[in-house]
Amino acid sequence: MQTTTPAGDDVEVESLPDAPLSNVTILTGAMARADRARWAEYASCANLGNDAWFNGRPTKRLREACEACPVHNTCLAYALCNEATLAGCRAGFWAGTLPGARDALARGRSASDLAMSLCDALVEDGLIRTPQRHQSAS
Repeated sequence: MQTTTPAGDDVEVESLPDAPLSNVTILTGAMARADRARWAEYASCANLGNDAWFNGRPTKRLREACEACPVHNTCLAYALCNEATLAGCRAGFWAGTLPGARDALARGRSASDLAMSLCDALVEDGLIRTPQRHQSAS
């Protein structure tokens, strides 16, 4: 049987499980899709080094990089998905936000909603195309 994961990947499965996918599976699937799109390579802060993101208060240079970033939407959605997983790192400056602001943005949102937001952001930022759906012959 063919099915599509939350990240939009077509996979072959023998049968669908009785239980729904776990939240972690849904979120990590979307994050894997983003990683394959190599979104972080296009970030304005890519050349600033990891210390810039996790150095307490963000510098003026980092804030300016976020404001002009071509993958701002993907960065924020990725951070929200990452922080919602069990192993998510709740730290750092992502898409111009600190953890408290991201908490407010994620509050009350389901794993499926966060994952879909990440996939939508990848499309909005021009990193992937909207998947084409096959039309059946009528």
